[in-house]
Amino acid sequence: MDKNFVGVILAAGKGTRMKSEIPKVLHPICGRPMLSYVLDLARELKLKSSLVIVGHKREMLQGLLDEYRAKPVYQDKLLGTADALKRTQSALKSFR
Repeated sequence: MDKNFVGVILAAGKGTRMKSEIPKVLHPICGRPMLSYVLDLARELKLKSSLVIVGHKREMLQGLLDEYRAKPVYQDKLLGTADALKRTQSALKSFR
């Protein structure tokens, strides 16, 4: 894939219906955090960068983001998908 693409991964939700203390994207599937599968795909696509929108308990995601060299984008108030994407605007400007 063209290396000028930047991936945006939504990972800020609480996962309230999962009734868990950990963010839903860290729940294991076949022994690995859910988010790791998405980050693996981003790596395979050889994207210029991956931005991961984080919010709820974001400090728990930091190790995984560091491992994949993904850049966090903070959504302090969880106001939905459109707001999450809006948070990426300033980060995306640096890739032009």
